[in-house]
Amino acid sequence: MSHEQSFRILLDQLRNGDEDAAAQIVEEHTASLVAVARRQMGGRLARRVDPEDILQSVYRSLFVRVQKGEYELGSGRDLWKLLVTMTLNKVRRSSKFHGAEKRNMSHDQSVRSDVNPLDHAGADEPGPEEAAMLVDEVRSFLDSLRPQDRPVVELRLQGLNSIEIAEQTGRAERSVRRILQQIQQKLEAGTHDE
Repeated sequence: MSHEQSFRILLDQLRNGDEDAAAQIVEEHTASLVAVARRQMGGRLARRVDPEDILQSVYRSLFVRVQKGEYELGSGRDLWKLLVTMTLNKVRRSSKFHGAEKRNMSHDQSVRSDVNPLDHAGADEPGPEEAAMLVDEVRSFLDSLRPQDRPVVELRLQGLNSIEIAEQTGRAERSVRRILQQIQQKLEAGTHDE
């Protein structure tokens, strides 16, 4: 079964409210999305808001909207892009909420302005500007990788698991997991070139 076919099955299960499908998505994407949220939040907002709370809201919105048929996702890569965009939107809204007059954080917080496009009226769907920014960020991140690691990350961004990546790249699964773990640590530390 191809990766595309297995993704379609997973999506169908999710549309039918299958909790195992939801758990699989959460398991596969949470660590990377926590890193995305942390990079966007900055230290002061992170002291007020847990990135995992933001992700719970992202997943809740995703699962409800997928069940309602609001998203057409053709691949794991589409899902990843959507999850990243939703996470960025939730971080911006959280920053805006905590920056409101009674909760003013103007003295101690700012969300990175280089990824703060127009707020799309509270919608979680990616807009054209956000999609373009996401593509630029992903391209910049991929360019910062060692050439031998880039295919591993590209396949992971497409939603493949470590076994599938190992099969496609001809590397040992243990090696693939190690590369992904190192890159995850790099993302969490915020050390990749921007």
